[in-house]
Amino acid sequence: MTAATDVKYAGFWRRFIAIHIDLFVIFTIQFCLYAALSAIDAALIQTFSGALNLSYLVVYWLYFAGMECSSYQGTLGKVLVGIIVTDTDGNRISFLRATGRNAGKILSSLIFGIGYLLAAFTKRKQALHDMPANCLVIRERDSSLVKLFLIAILFMFLAFAMLFGFTGMVLWSEVKKFLPGLGGGMMNNQADMSTMFEPGMDMSSGMNMEPVPEQVKQGSIATSERQLNLQEYEKLLAASPPAIDTTGPATTVGPALLEVTTFFTDMFWLEVSMPPIPNFSDGMAGGTINIKEIKNNSGTNVYDPNHNFETDFFKSLSFNQQDMPLPHIKAIRQVNHKPGLDEDSFAGLTGTLVLSLPISLESVTLTGGEEGQAKQVAGSTVSLSSINGSDVNINYQGQGQNFLGILGFNAAGQELESMSRSILSDTGPVDTSLFIQFQGEPASVEVLVASDIVEKSYPFVIEP
Repeated sequence: MTAATDVKYAGFWRRFIAIHIDLFVIFTIQFCLYAALSAIDAALIQTFSGALNLSYLVVYWLYFAGMECSSYQGTLGKVLVGIIVTDTDGNRISFLRATGRNAGKILSSLIFGIGYLLAAFTKRKQALHDMPANCLVIRERDSSLVKLFLIAILFMFLAFAMLFGFTGMVLWSEVKKFLPGLGGGMMNNQADMSTMFEPGMDMSSGMNMEPVPEQVKQGSIATSERQLNLQEYEKLLAASPPAIDTTGPATTVGPALLEVTTFFTDMFWLEVSMPPIPNFSDGMAGGTINIKEIKNNSGTNVYDPNHNFETDFFKSLSFNQQDMPLPHIKAIRQVNHKPGLDEDSFAGLTGTLVLSLPISLESVTLTGGEEGQAKQVAGSTVSLSSINGSDVNINYQGQGQNFLGILGFNAAGQELESMSRSILSDTGPVDTSLFIQFQGEPASVEVLVASDIVEKSYPFVIEP
């Protein structure tokens, strides 16, 4: 490095352009991660929101500190605008010093970013976070500010284009929740706008697509076996909860084992395990968990009832069959709380488990050629809109909570596995279209509806 009188310090605007280019790089990395999770299952973004927030900090730290201590002595943005980071003697900085410098940006960001603005006024163009770290930002080569601003505008345009694309992808995932199959008939004006779709739904209904390989459902349950009365349910619910080892805070209530697991920044999972009970393992019956309070070790209630995902739809339980370590059914409720709670500060959870029992279950069969013909079942009205390959669309009028599901059967009368289906989250009167896709081409479908839903409530308290 030449004598100090020849040193050209990087001014505010060059540093401003460089950091915005760098933020674009970090945004691109995060965008790819979000897009990958969304492609697998959009719900994973919320499920791993805490980990994603942490990943941003890790990427930011490794990118800035790693690049600034490297032989480049600067990030991609700094390299493009011709500036480098050195210590006050003009030497390459260590990773530890680069980490400290970037940690100091927290202080520079306080009071509306005045710490950054200091680079425009201090003698050696140091920002606030440069001073404790004894760092300088040097102009290694001269570049026209106009040229640099054009580069920054290009990167900002690319960032907005990616943000627009990701926003469009998220909006499309929301819009398609209300479009049952795209080609199989739209929801009518009275359609229940709470109809949701499971991840992985193929929205190609009505298009000429390759046929879906047929897969017959193993261990299918006959409709007659599903028709339990209240006394039969109560006998099954009197069984002991499954004897499963737990690692987190847990309790038993009624037939269920409840366990708190997997803490994130603003949420944790509440796992619900029960003995196998007909209709629960395949979505014909379910329940909800209502949270009253979540206590931290200071005795403060940190439950966040206003969280975007603390809605009726996300409170509901959908059970799945589990075989290990013993046969049981299991559901997971995402519980949302205010930031700051973790496994060590968790002091208690109070709530109510509500199981919804379908009583007087009835069914009606719909076959190809009966499109538009209304049929009555358990006080509700159903009609077939279309059977298009593996995709089926029906119209349902009745109480949302009484609709249990749609079964598909091939020409041989064998029940087919389903791939994706619409879910009614509204419990009141609805008039809506419902979609389901099977693994194979159904010759007929059977719509199951309950005449009544009986709820059994189990208040609980979980403490460490």
